[in-house]
Amino acid sequence: MSKRLAQKRSLRARLGYTVVEVMMALSVLSIGATGVIAMQKTTLIGNVNARNLATANAIATGWIERLRVDGLRWSQQPNGLSTISSTAWLSAVNDGDYPTVSSPEGTWFVPTANGLAGVEVGADVRGMDVAAAADQGFCTAIRLTQLLPNLIRAEVRVYWLRNSGGGVIGGGDMCKTTGSYQDDLDTPLARQRYHFVYLTSSILRNDQ
Repeated sequence: MSKRLAQKRSLRARLGYTVVEVMMALSVLSIGATGVIAMQKTTLIGNVNARNLATANAIATGWIERLRVDGLRWSQQPNGLSTISSTAWLSAVNDGDYPTVSSPEGTWFVPTANGLAGVEVGADVRGMDVAAAADQGFCTAIRLTQLLPNLIRAEVRVYWLRNSGGGVIGGGDMCKTTGSYQDDLDTPLARQRYHFVYLTSSILRNDQ
């Protein structure tokens, strides 16, 4: 009896695995591989979002610093006149009309960058200023409000598409103030379409 049992075991060992055993093994392997692929996809998306957030924060911080440096040109002359008109961006605030608020003061506008002939700009994926709409991955908007005769509140808003991509949507430039999506940024649809980063700072007049 034991001899026959030994022969059956030997025969089974030579025949190898059954189809059912192979299918079970493949099923377990597939479940494990699916989990690994899903984890890699989630990690990749998280890394992209983290990179975009870091870039947007760097862009916003850079514009805050530009505005602070611009504030060094803003002073009050001995005759009482303000030099704010000689600034690059703070001139949007008409210092002479304080406390009256009139556009572009108190409204969001796309800044121009030095060296680009006054062209409204966005930023590419590296955070560098670019004028070409197709190269823009991040858009910047600034809002300036004069709080005191010698103090301006500066707000910087950087936004980008949730699904990445360039700065042109349906043929329209996402970063321009005219013919673009600027007017829709405060709507529920925009909150579904874009990510936002906001930074606020105070610019003090450079009085001696």
